[in-house]
Amino acid sequence: ELQLKRAQITFLIDPFSAQSDCLKAPLVTDEAVSQIEMIELSEDIRLKSILKGTLVFWKTVPTEKYPYVKQASLKLLSTYVCDSVFNHETYQIKASICAHGHPLERTAFSCLNSFNPDFKAIMENKHCH
Repeated sequence: ELQLKRAQITFLIDPFSAQSDCLKAPLVTDEAVSQIEMIELSEDIRLKSILKGTLVFWKTVPTEKYPYVKQASLKLLSTYVCDSVFNHETYQIKASICAHGHPLERTAFSCLNSFNPDFKAIMENKHCH
């Protein structure tokens, strides 16, 4: 599984150096078509010239020309963003409780969600490391 993740990360950061068969189900619904798209993408000189940042690059990739590759990039990016936000928020909440005895008032979690958990009660029996 680590090899698959490594291939997907390479695809996301630098699709021009990724293997053409790096996209597998369930990330794509048609592996053969996505492999062809990867080969075509690797030869796209215009896209190569704009590979400066991951988000900017993937916004520029035309969905009409590379639908499977674009969909895979969006799935991976959304997974990465969700994991990053969750991990960051969890760290902020734990650090705040350990340092101040109460959760941070304004985290992305509380800004994006109307559910207000009682963090103090939840963390009461937890140990801060």
